[in-house]
Amino acid sequence: MLKKALNNSCFLNPPPLEIRRNLVEKILHKDYLKGFLLTALGVIILSFDALFIRLIDASSGSILFWRGILLSGVVAIACKWLYPQQALFRSDLRYLRSSLLFGISSICFVMAINLTSVASVLVIISVQPLFAAVLSRVFLGEKSPAVTWIAICIALLGILWVLGNSWQGPHLKGNLLALLCALALSGKFVNDRAETQHSMIPSLIGGGLMM
Repeated sequence: MLKKALNNSCFLNPPPLEIRRNLVEKILHKDYLKGFLLTALGVIILSFDALFIRLIDASSGSILFWRGILLSGVVAIACKWLYPQQALFRSDLRYLRSSLLFGISSICFVMAINLTSVASVLVIISVQPLFAAVLSRVFLGEKSPAVTWIAICIALLGILWVLGNSWQGPHLKGNLLALLCALALSGKFVNDRAETQHSMIPSLIGGGLMM
């Protein structure tokens, strides 16, 4: 019986080459892998970004001013290099909405860092996928798999448990700003997702100039 089980195992009788190749292609799909790596890089940068903001001995207004100016300049140069034929500014509603939401999220993020702990801000912002899943379901009709909703709910319960005692007192304003930051980011991501004809990277320039 043991010999028969071994003979029927996937190690001794692996699936056909075509099936294995399709599986690897799905796992390492170019767009999926690119999105995954960019998301991981963004999370790492955001963590250090919050610490640097706290270490800078300056007001929120000063940080936002220089942050917006430098961001707009760098993104403008990058866009002209990557998309030389695309305009840096557009007047369509989707572009303006994206710039507005990004500006709001950045302002709330910097102010929240200066009003509450860095850990609280990052933990609250991590609820952003829940908002994005709900908004994409409502406005784009995208259906997330059940396992995604289960993971989001578990993460949300963990966030509520961690922050259960911090919603009162001097940190309340900072926590609410962090929550608004997460909501604005979710709105921007869903808004940009709906755009299929143009890159929405230039919208960061308008958002930076808002700061």
